[in-house]
Amino acid sequence: MTPTADKVAAVDLDTYLEALPTELVLEGKLMADKVQAFYFWLSKYHPNKGIINGVSIEELYVINVVDNGMEEKAFFKSFYDFPSPVDTSEETTNFYNFEFNQYLARQNQEKDAQYQQWAGTYGIQTTPGSVMKFFDKEGYEHRVRTDIKNRGQIIT
Repeated sequence: MTPTADKVAAVDLDTYLEALPTELVLEGKLMADKVQAFYFWLSKYHPNKGIINGVSIEELYVINVVDNGMEEKAFFKSFYDFPSPVDTSEETTNFYNFEFNQYLARQNQEKDAQYQQWAGTYGIQTTPGSVMKFFDKEGYEHRVRTDIKNRGQIIT
């Protein structure tokens, strides 16, 4: 039996890397950072806590912080009565952070399952410790970790 590190993948390196799930994509939407991800989740799953006069707190975060450079601390102070993704001693904030982390864990499980299914289609090994050979578009060979936990790590 050939070790996985000696097997050549059926797709090129660029195609493989482009197909990998991105951590900051939630429900098909690219997030600028984990704070935006928190507010996306809050606005969608707790609209009573994440919508202000018909505008989601995520939209306000993107407009003020991501697009216009407002400091996160100033943004949090502006909306002090809303849950925040930063650790505080407030009981409600900790509840929301706990629930948000559970949501992220479920999203990651779904991404892992999608990766495993996609990889299986192309014969890419996903068992723990799997390493396969990939060729980039210039024809150079690369050894890449393909197991679920370390997927996409290029071994130098």
